Amino acid sequence: MAKSHLILDEALLVELYGDAIRTDVFPARRYSARTLISGNPTDSFYFVDGEGKTILLFKLDQNKVTSVYSPRRVSEVLNFVDELAFVDPNLSKYLSQLVKSSTRQGELGEIQINDEHELIFKPYSSRLNRVLEYDMKKSDEALEVLLSYGLDKLPIARKSTYKEDPSKVVTVVQKEYAVISGKQGDKTVANTFGLANCIGLVLHDVDNQVASVAHIDGSTDVAASIPPLIHDLSETGGRVYQARLFGGYKSSAKQFVELVNGLKGHGIEIVEADILEGARSRAIGISTNGVLYDNVFEDKDPTMADRMRVAGVSMNVPLKCHYKPR
Repeated sequence: MAKSHLILDEALLVELYGDAIRTDVFPARRYSARTLISGNPTDSFYFVDGEGKTILLFKLDQNKVTSVYSPRRVSEVLNFVDELAFVDPNLSKYLSQLVKSSTRQGELGEIQINDEHELIFKPYSSRLNRVLEYDMKKSDEALEVLLSYGLDKLPIARKSTYKEDPSKVVTVVQKEYAVISGKQGDKTVANTFGLANCIGLVLHDVDNQVASVAHIDGSTDVAASIPPLIHDLSETGGRVYQARLFGGYKSSAKQFVELVNGLKGHGIEIVEADILEGARSRAIGISTNGVLYDNVFEDKDPTMADRMRVAGVSMNVPLKCHYKPR
């Protein structure tokens, strides 16, 4: 057994320590409460989700909870504790206080074991720091690759303010794209907004008056997104495209690299890259005849709020087509 092996799932915990008690306290919500034989007397208790993955584990010392740990983010644990209120409000309130107080003390963290199969606990704050350090290193490496492409040498096109018929505009939110055509469909302008660390991708076929706008956020599967986007453009009459990139921060560098490589793989030329911290356009739109807009359009689509909520909780999924001509 490797020293300091990280435990992230219930199966390994049970294999090492066994279940002293297995109680399905709220099967309708697919959570279970378990007790581990990890000490004498038993001192470790935990909750798992429907996939058997640990949500929250706490240790007792002389019948008093002394530490609370989880491999999850603090926000996830608090969401779970809130759901527990449907079953046991008092336990939910008690655990919520423990989690919040442990967070302030840096006690919410990873579960590990040593060669003697003893449970070892690492503060969440330490784990978070390591994750941030790793992410920063990867961002620096990706940024170096991105800058080597010379995109900063490309000209930045002038943007206009759209003041025409708003019913002709389709707006996409995170993890969405829209395809528009000057020859079919009821939309002639596609746009998106809120390009902070998100990336805006604009594709345009000048000759066939086909265009698209995509909104790529931090949990979008970029590689899986490009083929269906190109397919929908082609079905709408597109053939040869020019690409423009907008928004994003240094933390978006890895996705920029994936996006640039994916576009190059389809033979698509990038003609503009108004990106990273110095980007001027944090909202972007394009018409079928190629006019670029940088104003935020008033969108009265009643589905937008729900679409944004769904996008916010979807992880590592490809872009979804919100609109294309029928």
